[in-house]
Amino acid sequence: MNALDVAVKFFHACESAEGWSGCRDYAAADATFHSCAPSYRGMETLNDYCEQVAGAFQTTFAGSAYELVASAHDAATDTVIVQGLSLAEHTGDGGPVPPTRIRARIPFVYSMQMGPDNKIAHVEKIYDEASSRRQLGWPVD
Repeated sequence: MNALDVAVKFFHACESAEGWSGCRDYAAADATFHSCAPSYRGMETLNDYCEQVAGAFQTTFAGSAYELVASAHDAATDTVIVQGLSLAEHTGDGGPVPPTRIRARIPFVYSMQMGPDNKIAHVEKIYDEASSRRQLGWPVD
């Protein structure tokens, strides 16, 4: 598979709440993760990120959906950019307030640095967490 195909398959596995077991075939075992969003503070491995997403979509946001908006591969830097839209509804426990049943449209971008084996070496998640929290009816820190 080429880099773009690998990254898009990872995107679908991650956003479908498959956890690390569904995502690991597309990433290096030691793949790293970073995001400036406060909810990801201290999270450094892609494994941990995938598990957190799976947990959130199985509890706090059960029944939510996502869309793939766009994807592209920059061959010069071996970076794949994937833009997604989370259609998250706060349906279960795990948020800072009881379930609001509010549905939010949360745009985000994954910038994925690919390794020489066309597996993901690093993911940078870019999104506006404060806006997401406001849409869900959550307090903004």
